[in-house]
Amino acid sequence: MQEDTVITGENASESRDGLREAIATLEKEFNAISTALLGTEEFARTAMLISNVRTQLQKALGNHMARQLERLNMPSRDDIAALGERMMSIDDRLIRVEEILRQVHATETAPLSNRPPRTKKPGARKTGAKKTKARSADAAAK
Repeated sequence: MQEDTVITGENASESRDGLREAIATLEKEFNAISTALLGTEEFARTAMLISNVRTQLQKALGNHMARQLERLNMPSRDDIAALGERMMSIDDRLIRVEEILRQVHATETAPLSNRPPRTKKPGARKTGAKKTKARSADAAAK
């Protein structure tokens, strides 16, 4: 028969304490091993070698991708960056041209705004214009 184990508050506390001690012991041992391994001259050389190989692989992959893009007649990342710089330069030049045009336009319209105000008002409209046309039609009929 199987016996049911009842965990009381005291048993649970003892289990947690034992687990904490086991984890602390494992951490200490792992730290000791990694310090011994990572602190050696051999590890430093190996890490440097891996870093150099990784850098060389990245360069080779970049060159290979550039050649493939060139074969497909597609721009590379550097081509796109150069194109972006050229576009920014063109945009700056366009802004300067617009500013010059604004200045030229301002100097052309400035004399018009400096004119003295008009003092003579246009003549009033005649309201008898319809009667004049009617009289002309009557005279032509006679």
